[in-house]
Amino acid sequence: MNGRFETKLKNHMSNPEDASVVLLVFILIGILIVYLPMIGDLFYTSRNFTSMAFQAPEFGFMALAMAVTMFSGGIDLSIVSNATLAVILGGYLMLHLVASGMDSGIAVALSILLMLAVSTGLGFVNGIIIANTHIVPLLATLATLIFYKGIATAITTGSAVSGFPDIFPEIGQTSIMEVVPLSFLLFFVAAAVLTFVVRKTNFGKKLFLYGENHTVSLFSGLNTKAIIYKTYTLAGFLTGVGGVFMTMRVNSAKVGFGESYELQAILVCVLGGVSAAGGKGRIIGVVLGVIVLQLLQSGFNLIGLPQHFKNFIWGAVLIGVMVANYYIEKNRLKHN
Repeated sequence: MNGRFETKLKNHMSNPEDASVVLLVFILIGILIVYLPMIGDLFYTSRNFTSMAFQAPEFGFMALAMAVTMFSGGIDLSIVSNATLAVILGGYLMLHLVASGMDSGIAVALSILLMLAVSTGLGFVNGIIIANTHIVPLLATLATLIFYKGIATAITTGSAVSGFPDIFPEIGQTSIMEVVPLSFLLFFVAAAVLTFVVRKTNFGKKLFLYGENHTVSLFSGLNTKAIIYKTYTLAGFLTGVGGVFMTMRVNSAKVGFGESYELQAILVCVLGGVSAAGGKGRIIGVVLGVIVLQLLQSGFNLIGLPQHFKNFIWGAVLIGVMVANYYIEKNRLKHN
C-alpha cells in the first residue's frame, strides 16, 4: 500500500503542475501543525476562521484574474487600480441614486453592475493596448496601473468615498446558514467555473496554446487578438468582483485600499504552479495558494508582525518558490 502511494506521489511530483499542488497541500498541513502550539488558542476559533473566510475572496478573485493573464504568457499589474477606479465610480453613483430618493436596494444593485461593467471595460482596454500595439503586458499594464490610479485620485482628491446605505455592507456580510460567507462560496464557484472554461472549452485550449508559444499560435491560424481581448476582459471582470467584496467589507472606497493584493495575487499564482512564461498552471493550485496565504496572513496578524516584515516575507517566499519551480522543471527535463 505504501509502495503504491509512493509511486503515485513520485509520478505527481514529476509534473510541475502536480508538484506545486502536492507541495501546497503539505505546506497547508505544516502551517496548521506549527500554529497549534504557537497560537492555537487564538487561531483555532470559529471567529478567526470566519474572518479569514470573509477576507480571502477579495484577493482570491484578483488572484484568479492574475492567473488567467499568466496562462496567456502575460500579466496584469493594474488589477488593484482597475478595481479601485471601478468601485469609486460605482460608489459615487450609489450615493447619487440614494440622495435622489431611489430605493436603496435598487441603487446598490445598479451601482454594483456599474462597478463590474467598469472593471470589465478597463480589462478590455488592457487587451486592446496589448493586442494592437504589441507592447509587452508587463509594461502595458504598468502604464494602465498608473493611468487608472491617476484618474481615481483626481476624482476623489485622495479622499474616501463613504456613506453607503446599510444594505451594501450587509450583502458582503451575508453567510449561508450563518457559517459559510457568501463571498467565500462564490469564490469557489468562480474557481470551479473557471477551471471548466480553461480546461474544457475552445477558448481555454487556445489560451494555453497561445501562452505556451505565441509565435506558433500566430502561424497556426489562431486569432491571437481575440484571445488577448477575452483574456484581459475576463481578468477585468474577476478583478471587479474582488473589488466589490473589498468595498463591502470596509464600507468605503479609496485609492490605496488593497494595494498589497497585487503582490499577493502574483505570489499566489506562482505558489499554485502557474508559469510566468505562460501555458502552464491549474486553478486548483491558485485556490490552494489563496488558502495558504490567508492562513499565513492571519497567523502573522495574531503574532503581531509589522507590515514591513510581512512584505519582506512575501518577497522572500516569492523568490524561493520561483527558484524551487526552476529546479523542479530542470529535474523533469533531465529525466524525460
